[in-house]
Amino acid sequence: CDSLYNLYRDPSFCSDSLFDFTLWDYSVCLDAGSDSGIIGALGDGCYAYAGPDWWVAKTGSDSLGDGSSDSPYFTIQKAVDAADSGHTVTVLPGTYTGEGNYDIDLQGKKIVLASLAGADSTIIDGENLGRDGFVMDRGYEDSSTVVRGFTITNFTRGFDLYRSFPLLRQLQFVDNETAVDA
Repeated sequence: CDSLYNLYRDPSFCSDSLFDFTLWDYSVCLDAGSDSGIIGALGDGCYAYAGPDWWVAKTGSDSLGDGSSDSPYFTIQKAVDAADSGHTVTVLPGTYTGEGNYDIDLQGKKIVLASLAGADSTIIDGENLGRDGFVMDRGYEDSSTVVRGFTITNFTRGFDLYRSFPLLRQLQFVDNETAVDA
């Protein structure tokens, strides 16, 4: 930013796609403006969403979303990656396919992963690609880890649970080679 209001570098807006022109605290334009509306006049004010409730939706985005209910992620794995033990990941209705929605690794976290509307309307589909739905093979998942309310379909194994014992509730297994391999 210069005194002629020209931008020579990325100003680091919080979310210019949402018309939020507040700046991140590392912006080169901070303190470059004035109260007359010039860039930098709004100061810094961005925040990174930190849970504890994470959201996934077919309309979400892994690159632009922050996992909040207003800006959900697109893939289940992205939300699981963001969550910490004690958090909840809620998946909105839809059919979830592709990378980030198979071989889902809960990473030993003590989280609740649940659909909002139940197994009839929230489907994780492996598309018969020879993948597993969930992989929990570190032995860290126990009854504090809950997966609830999904239809798991078209996988080699719905769940690979080597040495793991999560609570699996209200799940439907359809057209998998094996539902649960423990």
